[in-house]
Amino acid sequence: MSRYYENCESCNLCGGRCDRCVTCLNIMNSHKQLFKLSREFLNKVSDAENDVTQKKNDIYNNLYDNYNIYVNNSYSNDSFYNNLRSKYYDLENHINEINEEIRKENYKYIEELQRLNNYHEINIHELNNNFKIEKKKYEKIDEKEQVEEKKKNIKN
Repeated sequence: MSRYYENCESCNLCGGRCDRCVTCLNIMNSHKQLFKLSREFLNKVSDAENDVTQKKNDIYNNLYDNYNIYVNNSYSNDSFYNNLRSKYYDLENHINEINEEIRKENYKYIEELQRLNNYHEINIHELNNNFKIEKKKYEKIDEKEQVEEKKKNIKN
């Protein structure tokens, strides 16, 4: 802002020249306060932009240093956030793909477990049947021996 506006010489209340009357002084003070607020606003906007840029750089460095995630760090904050959003969606899609693979592997695991359980049941059933058959053989042998022994006893 130039001194021209800060001194309120542009006011044409008194014909373009301030005669330091109460009205002029009030208007001049109002204008000075407006110019001061305008400068403060520009400083606050600049400070906020610097703060956003610093936070953007912190996010970028944290992602790259700690997670080895590269996001295009452009000069434009909007572009950076769009790149960050895009990277987020990429990671979210990757997580969904991994979850889908995990679900498929769990399904395969459950199927294989059921197949092995069925196979195990069949084997146990076969073993039980074989055991029963063998047991019957021995029972017959025992019965024959008992019959033979009884025959001997009877002869005696």
